[in-house]
Amino acid sequence: MPVTTGRFGPLVGAIDEGTSSTRFLVFSARTSEVIASHQMEISKMYPQEGWVEQDPIVILDAVKECIQRTVDKLREQDVEPGDIVAIGVTNQRETTILWDSTTGKPLYNAVGELARQGPHTCRTRLDRRC
Repeated sequence: MPVTTGRFGPLVGAIDEGTSSTRFLVFSARTSEVIASHQMEISKMYPQEGWVEQDPIVILDAVKECIQRTVDKLREQDVEPGDIVAIGVTNQRETTILWDSTTGKPLYNAVGELARQGPHTCRTRLDRRC
């Protein structure tokens, strides 16, 4: 049975998680027209010179908020969020987050791609868990 979609046809969502902002866009798969989007800045921490960190929970919450606000904007245009047939994700490439496999909570802040402390911080956190 064919998929029935609204006036924009099937929609594609994109989560774009960058080092300075998070955004979610929804566009028409037929025309590439952006139908709705929301973007918000996310903060960075610099605990030492050469170190860049972000709170992983803040990142996750920003993604959730951007998705929700974009869905709200779709509904304001009488566009059904169920028309989204796929979602892609872009991320920060070299940013590292260590998660506790039991609790699902982060063990430490996200260590940014611009930081020089990555390998040291990861090893230190892993050693504390063993």
